[in-house]
Amino acid sequence: MDTKSQSRLLQLPDELILMILEFAIVEDEPLLLNCGCDSSYESEEEWEEDETLWQDGEKHSPYQPAISRTCAVLRSVALRMFYRENAFRAHYCYAVDVGVAISWLQCIGPKNRSLLRDVCFWDKNAQYDAQSPRELVKLKRSEVARDMGGRIENVSTEESTCHHVIFDDSDENAHYELVPQLFRGGED
Repeated sequence: MDTKSQSRLLQLPDELILMILEFAIVEDEPLLLNCGCDSSYESEEEWEEDETLWQDGEKHSPYQPAISRTCAVLRSVALRMFYRENAFRAHYCYAVDVGVAISWLQCIGPKNRSLLRDVCFWDKNAQYDAQSPRELVKLKRSEVARDMGGRIENVSTEESTCHHVIFDDSDENAHYELVPQLFRGGED
């Protein structure tokens, strides 16, 4: 590739490019796919305020990172990093719209879903499944498991209930073996 037409970012050493991408893409806190359950808030007013922000579109499911829209090489690596390295959370109690999270999962497509390593439908109330078993049944029968190939595994603690969704059983450690090749014009 002609260095005059190549991005200056791609002219940096691979390790530095990865550090920049990680800084720009990976979040410390889980990315929310829908508005939280009322049990996740200190007060009902706080929950209603947040729900309004979601309904008005001021809060939304995560967008692909802007840096992934700069060039094909960066897109390939950035999206892999975005979906593999971030945690994604969706609430599933009676008070939330699970459809928002399911729509996001549909929208990202099967290739990106297979990259997800930490996606979880959860409720802060650890007793929720026992109190409202129909919501869990609806989740297990939803498009997540039925049409998208997700497998739901239950994880409960004293503080919360989490239903991890696994879309792919591939080796979680096989992240970036091809990254240097991608940056230098190798094949994916």
